[in-house]
Amino acid sequence: MGRQILNGKQINMSKPVLSVCIPTFNRDEYLDTAIASVAKQINKHCIKDDIEICISDNASTDNTDEIVKKWKNTSDIKIVYHRNDKNLGADRNFLKVIDLSSGKYCWFLSSDDLAMETSITTILEDISKNDFDIYLYSRQNFVSDTKTSFMETWLDKEFIVSNDNLKIYISNMNKLGGIFSYISSIVFERNKWIGFIRDNPKNVEQFVGSQYVHAFVLLNMIKRGSIMKSMNTPIVYNRIGNSGFLEKSNYFKRIKLDYSYLPMANTIYGSEIENEIKKLLKRKNTFLKLLRAKYYLDESEKRAFYSFIKEYDLANPILLKTFPNSVIKILLIMHGLLNELRATT
Repeated sequence: MGRQILNGKQINMSKPVLSVCIPTFNRDEYLDTAIASVAKQINKHCIKDDIEICISDNASTDNTDEIVKKWKNTSDIKIVYHRNDKNLGADRNFLKVIDLSSGKYCWFLSSDDLAMETSITTILEDISKNDFDIYLYSRQNFVSDTKTSFMETWLDKEFIVSNDNLKIYISNMNKLGGIFSYISSIVFERNKWIGFIRDNPKNVEQFVGSQYVHAFVLLNMIKRGSIMKSMNTPIVYNRIGNSGFLEKSNYFKRIKLDYSYLPMANTIYGSEIENEIKKLLKRKNTFLKLLRAKYYLDESEKRAFYSFIKEYDLANPILLKTFPNSVIKILLIMHGLLNELRATT
């Protein structure tokens, strides 16, 4: 489409290569630094024609709109911003931010995370080869300072994932992030995403509210023939301790949330993949993490907790009951889990 002059500025009218898609809600301070981490790379490498930033604001009540306005007024980077009239929930906001985009590929970036210094060039180099429909990267975790971050991967080796070997891939994973539980590590071809949703609106709607509707779409893309490259290359700084699911009694809620993958897997692939994910969740939820979940529960909540543990054969509920909180606290301190010094996704 070429270039046009608008208000004295030269505007690139062709579609961007990559849309950085940021769903957000009441994270104005974090959002500002997230945008800055992307904008710095765009300006450094003079690639504003190739990148757009898309922000879907889920009816924030803080200064999110002012933060975005500041960036739009002071930068010539293409920023697409939409504010929902009301909070639609995380899943609908995930879907909305992709609808706002126009790039060939989309990269989900959580508004409280930071793009690593080389993430944009890494992604552009990978997608320029046009070999895969989905790219899954790893992450650097940090608490307060990115200089002390540490790497986390979903698998200890590179893996090319297709519908034919998805079961083998899952059997080698140790974290649910390998099948999209962590959005900021995912880059995918937009047309494949849009095409599935267009053809299957009722199926997508079925998993709105699971917190993982994006995973449902991406797993279906693989089912329909998309190929994914899973890599040990980090592209994002993940801010630990900012998730509401990592607060005291919410540890059990997070465990339960991850089990929403099971009906998704069954709907797409049947019992074989569902059972493989069940095994993964059992590996992920170690006995110590179950003790941590128990530690923060009220007595009134523990009955449901023990029933859940028994239902999914995660551990022996009787054994869990024998650990008093005083002992659990010592174990958690010894393993650095009381203050969540390691990621759990």
